[in-house]
Amino acid sequence: MIRQPKHMLVVVGLLALTVAGCGASAAAPKSYKHYSAKDGAFACDYPEGWEANGGGQSLMYWARFESGSAKIKVEADSSGSMMATASRPNGDAPGAEPIVASLHEMRKRQVAEEYGSNYKENTAKKVESKLGEGRMAEFLADASLGGSIHGYRATFLAHDHRLTVLCECPQSDWKTLKPAFLHVIQSMGQH
Repeated sequence: MIRQPKHMLVVVGLLALTVAGCGASAAAPKSYKHYSAKDGAFACDYPEGWEANGGGQSLMYWARFESGSAKIKVEADSSGSMMATASRPNGDAPGAEPIVASLHEMRKRQVAEEYGSNYKENTAKKVESKLGEGRMAEFLADASLGGSIHGYRATFLAHDHRLTVLCECPQSDWKTLKPAFLHVIQSMGQH
């Protein structure tokens, strides 16, 4: 019989408890708080009781809202807005896909690389927020400790920023958190 050192048993036990704790079901948010990014780059609602962090300056602002393994990440970058202006200096042409649709598609590859090779995304659909028309797609990806992540990726154009919103949770929490994710996405606006 091979004897394991006691410290190895403690580490294995703590790891088992940590992984087991990740399986706790999420509670559906009942109320929301308002978040405003520095310099008015964007504003949105987020579930009350979730941890909120944010920062940035001039070219890039961000916010992150978390509860357990559920996350909402918002990025506002001026490079996306500059790409939109460069690709269509006169704005959206009548009958053409809006610029926000192109920006949403352009960011897809980068997001897929961040989530790994098993990232799968549905066809983007129109979504309305306080910023106007944007694009939103539902996605699935592998979780780092096994299982799957289910979420939304949304894109909007603010006055001088492209906004990317990534909402994600374990597959087991999707039905519970999907309405909250939609609420946050549709609340995207400017301060």
